[in-house]
Amino acid sequence: MAIRIHNHISKIQRSQPAKIKAVHPGMFIRFKYRKKEVFDDNPILLVLYKDYKENLVHGINLNYLNNTRMKVILEEVVKGASIYSESINPAGLEDQSGKYDDTMPYRNLLKKPYTRLKLPVFKEKREGNPISQSEAMRQMKMLYEKVIKKFIKRKDSDIYRTYHINRMSATRVLEFKFPHGLKYGSTKVI
Repeated sequence: MAIRIHNHISKIQRSQPAKIKAVHPGMFIRFKYRKKEVFDDNPILLVLYKDYKENLVHGINLNYLNNTRMKVILEEVVKGASIYSESINPAGLEDQSGKYDDTMPYRNLLKKPYTRLKLPVFKEKREGNPISQSEAMRQMKMLYEKVIKKFIKRKDSDIYRTYHINRMSATRVLEFKFPHGLKYGSTKVI
C-alpha cells in the first residue's frame, strides 16, 4: 500500500464526465471509488487495460507518485508506447468532436479534447488496419513486461491498481498537463 497520496489536481486542465464505455487504454481519468478501507477513494489513473470479461480497469494511480517519479514513469511509458504507435510521440491531445464515425473504438462519446497516450487498443487503426483484440492484448502485455513491471516491483512503489467498474462512479476523462519537460503533440480524431 502507498504511504502517501500526492495531490495532482493542479495538473488537470479540463475534465469531462464520461461513461465507462468511453474509457480506453492511454486515457487519464478521475473517479470516486466506493469500497471500505480504500486508501485513495478519488484516484487519478492512467488507464492501461480494460478487462471487459471481469469488469475491471487496470492502471497506474498517479496519486501515489510524487512529481519526479511521475515524470520518470510517464517518460518510460511514452517511450515504450512509441514502439507501437505510428507517431514519434504517442502522447497527445485527442478530440472526438468531429464527424460521427461508428468504426472508432470510442464512437464519439466524448465532446471535449482529452489527453491520451497511444497505447494498443482493440479496433484502433495502426498502419491503416484495425488492431485485433489478441494483438492489442499481446502488445499491452509486452509493454507491461518491459516497461511498467520494473517500476511496480520496487517495495516502495504500489502504483499498479485494479478497480472494479461497478464500484466506480463520477468518472471524468481528463485533459492532463504532463510534468515539466514532458511534452505531447496534438491529434484530432475524426
